[in-house]
Amino acid sequence: MTHPAQATFDAHVASNQDYFLEKFAEVGNVTEACALSNLSVEATRLWERNDVQGFASRLAYARRQYAEFLESLARKRVVAPSFNGRIGSDVLLLGLLNANWPEKYRPNITVTHELGTRVVETLRVLQARDREAGAADWQPELPPGRVVEGEKAADDEKGA
Repeated sequence: MTHPAQATFDAHVASNQDYFLEKFAEVGNVTEACALSNLSVEATRLWERNDVQGFASRLAYARRQYAEFLESLARKRVVAPSFNGRIGSDVLLLGLLNANWPEKYRPNITVTHELGTRVVETLRVLQARDREAGAADWQPELPPGRVVEGEKAADDEKGA
């Protein structure tokens, strides 16, 4: 039999979890949901790590609810780009969809040919060499008339 104090504690934890998950499904961010719920991020991480009262699967469900909210928002933006009276950031919305529903919205590249695999591996090796050589700021040369970081290319300034 469960001790009455344990039952009270379990009910309190369940109530806190429910409120947090409700807020998380609305905002999609643990830190913000914690602030709205008056809970610490550490407590929610502990609940998730130890799956306290099935919290891990309930959090996964709340994440899915938030992802579906984002998808609904994206659909509204496609039908009426300024449906809410404001112009929003479609790029930011796509980024949120990528982050919150990657299996559906994140582009995945799969190399299926041996030559492609070798090319990708060669590019990785070259990228690593560039990093080691301190060439992180390297940029390819662009044809005349192209804009490079807000300044016109040298040929363009000469009147070409």
